[in-house]
Amino acid sequence: DRSPSRGLGDVYKRQFISIHENDFKETEYMPALQFNRLFIFGKEYNINEFLHEDKQKHKVLELDHSQNFFGLSFIVIDYLNGSNYTYYYTIEGLSDNWIENGTSTTTMFSNLAPGQYTLWVKYRSNITGKESAPQPLTIRITPPWYMTSLAYWCYSILFIGFIAWCIHLSIKRYRRKRDAMIERINRRQRNELYESCLLYTSPSPRDG
Repeated sequence: DRSPSRGLGDVYKRQFISIHENDFKETEYMPALQFNRLFIFGKEYNINEFLHEDKQKHKVLELDHSQNFFGLSFIVIDYLNGSNYTYYYTIEGLSDNWIENGTSTTTMFSNLAPGQYTLWVKYRSNITGKESAPQPLTIRITPPWYMTSLAYWCYSILFIGFIAWCIHLSIKRYRRKRDAMIERINRRQRNELYESCLLYTSPSPRDG
């Protein structure tokens, strides 16, 4: 027989939840990294004027070929440990190695050839040693006008036109030589025919 007191005790036992210290793990706060300043030849510009989104909604920093000496600054908004981070960066397409930037939040780049690059920046907490997720920024250096697709298309048209002109000139020269040769042959045949006629119509010595 079940006694009322025993049944109530079983309910208490089944509803008891054991709480251990390891069930709660503190998640370290890693603030997001943002690109906030742009320098071109030492002069600061509003970075938002050079940023736009591509088809995949990724931010792209676009500069022309005359602006390929520039610097970028980034910021981690952390009012408690903002000075306790070490920064690293790498440029996909130029190097696979991470470059330590120390506590400086500015990187400088010079003489980047026209093309598209991806800058990756991350930071490491000097207190816990934990690293943030790398933050990408696409950088596009546009070429000068004589290296654009339109310019190369014009070069192709000019090259094809030059080849066509050379072919036309060669054909014209060949036809001129051919016509001159035919004219010489016809002249020689006329001369031979004329000489034959003279020989045929000339009186023989017996006729005298």
